[in-house]
Amino acid sequence: GWWKDGTPFDFTKMYSGGEYAHKYYSGRRMWQGFQMASPSLSLPADYEDIRYKAAYPWSVKPDKLVSQHDVMAWHRDWYAGTEFDMTQGLQAGPFGTPDRFATSSQVKGNWERSIALYRTNAVYVQQLHHVAEGKPAGLASVAWYGGGPAHYAVFVPLPSGMSTSVPSLTFANAEKFESYSMNWNTRHIMNVC
Repeated sequence: GWWKDGTPFDFTKMYSGGEYAHKYYSGRRMWQGFQMASPSLSLPADYEDIRYKAAYPWSVKPDKLVSQHDVMAWHRDWYAGTEFDMTQGLQAGPFGTPDRFATSSQVKGNWERSIALYRTNAVYVQQLHHVAEGKPAGLASVAWYGGGPAHYAVFVPLPSGMSTSVPSLTFANAEKFESYSMNWNTRHIMNVC
């Protein structure tokens, strides 16, 4: 195995190939996720090498009980309220949009890569509950589905006991327009916004 008993468990060192396109490509997203779950930690936004010099813990204990709405908000995050807020300053897109589309520019450099991305095809949030009074087996747990980019999507609750699919949620081909698809309707909202 990649991990040896008695050594610290470092998920990033074991499974990561390192930053993909630039130094803060994934590490900054980890930082923001941990900051949203546990702001009391005040973790550093900068680091030397996310793969070989652990900047962040394997996991954090949230400062408060986490709801499905918190997780949805985290998926919609673009560093709002931080020095990396993608809706502010020079890095803000047209009309303050956090979206950064690829170009054929020869200019070297990179934008921040937020948790919310325009190219996300679907977002899933699982809300798990034990069967209890008022929560029968078919309704206790819920999968929340957001068709398309989280910061434009409506999250639809899908109870665990559903036996058929919702037709508008079954089509999400990013390469073929389908007017009946929630995914494509979400993308239309993104274009209008």
